[in-house]
Amino acid sequence: DLPLDLADVVGGLRSEGAFGALGLVTELGAADDGHHRERHGQRGEREESLRTLLHRDGWGAADSMPELRVAGRCNPEREPVRWRAMSAPRALAEPELSRRRLRSIRLPAAGGTYKIVAPDVRADDHGTRPYWAQVWPASIALFRSLLRGPALEGRHAVDLGCGLGLAGLGAGLRGARVTFCDRESEALGFTAFNARALGVAKHGQLVFDWERDALPEDVDLLLLADVAYEYRNIRALRRLADEILERGGEVRLADPDRPTASDLVASLVARGAVVERATAENPDDGGRHAVRLVTARIGVGERR
Repeated sequence: DLPLDLADVVGGLRSEGAFGALGLVTELGAADDGHHRERHGQRGEREESLRTLLHRDGWGAADSMPELRVAGRCNPEREPVRWRAMSAPRALAEPELSRRRLRSIRLPAAGGTYKIVAPDVRADDHGTRPYWAQVWPASIALFRSLLRGPALEGRHAVDLGCGLGLAGLGAGLRGARVTFCDRESEALGFTAFNARALGVAKHGQLVFDWERDALPEDVDLLLLADVAYEYRNIRALRRLADEILERGGEVRLADPDRPTASDLVASLVARGAVVERATAENPDDGGRHAVRLVTARIGVGERR
């Protein structure tokens, strides 16, 4: 049978409240491919039974189930990022997500623990894991930095080359309107799901090529989470960063000290950027990695 009995799930919903129920519902599912295939038909029946019981017990439709956020613990960022194979009913209902095995990732940050859904991808057809499907330490560090920072109501943030969109989720949770931009449309399906699940009220997705596409005119916060990984990308990234700064906006960059990012970071520092140091986990290898956090902004009177 599935790891959690259906009656236990519903009992948890009655007794634990929204956050406790969330942990049970999102972690319902198969732990490996063989189990997933073996139980696929039965899973559909049990999910429908779960939906019926939730509705009967007053939770309403599946799309009004508790959001993917759970209460925090003391010193949460000292806890490791954890993940497990899973098949959450809400995620599996999304065509863009259900094509892959899924995993649930817990991200301790700013006094809470946030749960997102990501692909459980070992390798693609070419033998390498897609960049967009990985949870990069720099993205985790920028997510946390944004959550610890000031409110962002009234700001329009672009998470450029967003992948799973952790940086944009952090900005959205602080009140910004967020546009997730990536050239891979499959990545945008995950950003849309996780943004809705975390309660990010204002968000959109845009298939974007930073070599040729233009940023929306009202963007005033550009998020660059470990995107400067190839020298050929630096010219386009510098152009877009300069454009935001000339508007009087702000650029937030995070990277693991990649040599390929040196020129981009130097250009931001030359315009008064502040550089900070942080560490963040890699949920796949369990190690902690050094991350460089760069914040650049100029006032209207300082425009060049």
